[in-house]
Amino acid sequence: MIFLSHNYKDKDVVGPIAVSLANRYGKENVFYDSWSIKPGDGIINEMNNGLEKCKYFFFFISENSLKSGMVSLEWQVALNKSTKGETKFIPIKVDNSKQPTILIDKIYIDMYNIGMQQSLQQIIDIIDNTDSDIYNSTYSNVYYELKIISKSEVDIIVKARRFIEHTPTIDVSFSNELSEIDFKMIAPPNQNSFASMTVSLSGKVNNFNCRGIKSMSQDLTPEQPLYFKVKNINQLEINHLQVWIVNGEKATLLKVNN
Repeated sequence: MIFLSHNYKDKDVVGPIAVSLANRYGKENVFYDSWSIKPGDGIINEMNNGLEKCKYFFFFISENSLKSGMVSLEWQVALNKSTKGETKFIPIKVDNSKQPTILIDKIYIDMYNIGMQQSLQQIIDIIDNTDSDIYNSTYSNVYYELKIISKSEVDIIVKARRFIEHTPTIDVSFSNELSEIDFKMIAPPNQNSFASMTVSLSGKVNNFNCRGIKSMSQDLTPEQPLYFKVKNINQLEINHLQVWIVNGEKATLLKVNN
């Protein structure tokens, strides 16, 4: 049994992991309260049943879970079982909260720094005791907001929901001629001076022209968005604008959240 201990406020993160594990190992082998505890069931009894069968206990550490009495009860019982060799106890750091002192010596999965996909892969590797690259995640950590200055100029604010994206590459695609479009990183609001090491790129993505910027010195964090300006130097309309984040050779289309 794989037990996912978490607070309900973190289901946006834990839910996709639970579904991925259920698809791989079977729903009956993953204790996730959304399907393991049904209406009319005794919560404590079902939790106890899950903990008794638990072979792998994943504790999702966040500000929310650390404040939860139920989650505290779960991980303390599981920790006791792990000292007897009855279960494997693995903390997963979801945000920048400080983990309980008693867990300081525990090796943990740092989801806050490495993100959803790598964390899911590490979970699978622990369960399978092997290295495998078969995984998929539907969680979208990065999105953007669009501020329209004029028909020929827009500002783009790229944001991270929960995790750090290290020195990301952001592309914009458009149906204009490549030579028409200027794309640059700009200073955050209310910041007088701005210096950032970047590499500018150009080419095509999804059959459209694109310009890209790789940040060489700045990470994208939930606390620190990245700001960009797209401008048509001929003062014409910017057509079919889309924003992408690039990891290796894979470009992922970002959703706008205005």
